[in-house]
Amino acid sequence: MIGGGGKMGRWFVEFLSSQGFTVEIADPGSAPSDVTRVDDWRKTDLKHDYIVLATPLGVTDAILRERIIDTVAHLDEVTVKKLTGLLAKVSSARMM
Repeated sequence: MIGGGGKMGRWFVEFLSSQGFTVEIADPGSAPSDVTRVDDWRKTDLKHDYIVLATPLGVTDAILRERIIDTVAHLDEVTVKKLTGLLAKVSSARMM
């Protein structure tokens, strides 16, 4: 979980843990003591079954953009256009 130290993140940590998932948090702030935490998501390999972003929209946008930039060289042109459109919609929604 990216951003698991805030109110929403802690809720997700508690819920996912109660469902039997092993949860790891990437958050520069505090985190529940019973969960593995790193201070920066870039320090992980992101090889998890699920990745939840419990961050403010502006941070979410930046994380998605950075992650897409890292992988965009491996995508075809149609996929890149779709992702660019999706990010534009996320950015527009954030402004409302």
